[in-house]
Amino acid sequence: MFDLAFDTMSSFQALMLFMGALFCLGLGSLLVGDFVHWRQKARRTKGKIVSIREKQGSNSNFYYPVAEYQNEQGETCRVTSDVGRGDLNEAQIGKKVTVLYFPGTDKGARILGHGIVFAILGFILLGMGGFLIYWAASMLEAGWPVLIAAMIIGVTLWGQLKHSAVSKIKWKQLKDARKELMSGLKDSRNEGRELSLDEIKQKKTDLAQQQAKWSWLILVIELVFFGVGYYIGYGVWYLETYGLSAGGKVVGMESSTDSEGSTTYSPIVEYDTADGHHVRFTSSL
Repeated sequence: MFDLAFDTMSSFQALMLFMGALFCLGLGSLLVGDFVHWRQKARRTKGKIVSIREKQGSNSNFYYPVAEYQNEQGETCRVTSDVGRGDLNEAQIGKKVTVLYFPGTDKGARILGHGIVFAILGFILLGMGGFLIYWAASMLEAGWPVLIAAMIIGVTLWGQLKHSAVSKIKWKQLKDARKELMSGLKDSRNEGRELSLDEIKQKKTDLAQQQAKWSWLILVIELVFFGVGYYIGYGVWYLETYGLSAGGKVVGMESSTDSEGSTTYSPIVEYDTADGHHVRFTSSL
């Protein structure tokens, strides 16, 4: 009975990993697909960075380059970069760039190369999705545990979809919602205000002084993180390289509850060492 319950829980976790993998693969495909679509289908023209737009964040301000370009009708248009930075770079003013746009549509425009960070994020998500699928597949075993876990997930999803308002939305409403979202994203590019050249110079000076003031503290924090990472990584490497292996068996589960009432379970494992000692320990995961 205990083995069935444990196998069912392990299979349930594996299937949840599989669902997480599908989410990562879906979102990663959207980001990479959008990047490839703009690179392959959009029209290209030359532009020049003429200003910087300042947007207020929760803790600090971010600065987005603004470029000017001419469309197919010869009209001068402006586009704000999708990617901002926490510091100013005066050398960007006057820099020549390539602008991507779709003539006769409301998709706006993009500065070539400034959206590469989203493509990188997409590839990372695709890699995570592939790893989660491999991990989930290595955990799954055919039999009743997989069937029970699949039934639990299926019933839960069916109940959520049955009572969800999303299932009642028509395709036209979904298209309208998509247009509204794209319009909101387009309007968000024009938030904040453009800075003059004098303001850029002054803000750059102020930021440089602040960075010099706190650079020593950042260096200390980086050294601390490097030391902790080295200590943990060296311990894992040493155990994997020089440690012995032995067959173990899960004999129980230990539960722990935090201050918020959430309960987690850790397997209790027993194994015999090469010299005949019997060891019992609780996993840290």
